[in-house]
Amino acid sequence: MGAYTNPGVISEIYQDSYWNLDLSGQTSRTVDITFSNGWKAAQGGPATPPLADGLYPTSMSNSTRMISRCYDSAGRIVNWLVLGTNTSCSLRIDITHNGVQYLFVMAPIFAGTGYATVNCTKVSAGACVDATIIPTPSALGPNPNVANLYSNTGKHGSFILLGSALNSYVIHVTNP
Repeated sequence: MGAYTNPGVISEIYQDSYWNLDLSGQTSRTVDITFSNGWKAAQGGPATPPLADGLYPTSMSNSTRMISRCYDSAGRIVNWLVLGTNTSCSLRIDITHNGVQYLFVMAPIFAGTGYATVNCTKVSAGACVDATIIPTPSALGPNPNVANLYSNTGKHGSFILLGSALNSYVIHVTNP
């Protein structure tokens, strides 16, 4: 799966190791995100999500980027384009909103979160050309649909856990 570029939008499989959708610098393409579904504040975190439910990015000065990676049992990144199904993957959404960086993520390397499943649904000439990304079901991974929300407002650029929410999605990635 090669890179897809539309003015201000990039969708690519980077060196077979992860999928990247970058919506920075434009507002014609957006992703609809709900932070309030099942919100649970972290200790010292806000009682309600600091970001509103809705379409992101919200302006040309804000950015939104989605990334999915897959991992082996030791937590090492593996080929995203594996033929078949990988239930130990991530879905990460990086958001810069009003000058603050946020990270909404579910991944095997983030404690307390669910995982994503990447399923290759079509193969051509020995390569995956059609895939879906969905939350990993409870029978195959822990904490189904749980994603953590972090902000980069801590000292020295560290991310601080704000809380968690339930995250449901179906993402379809094709080439072309």
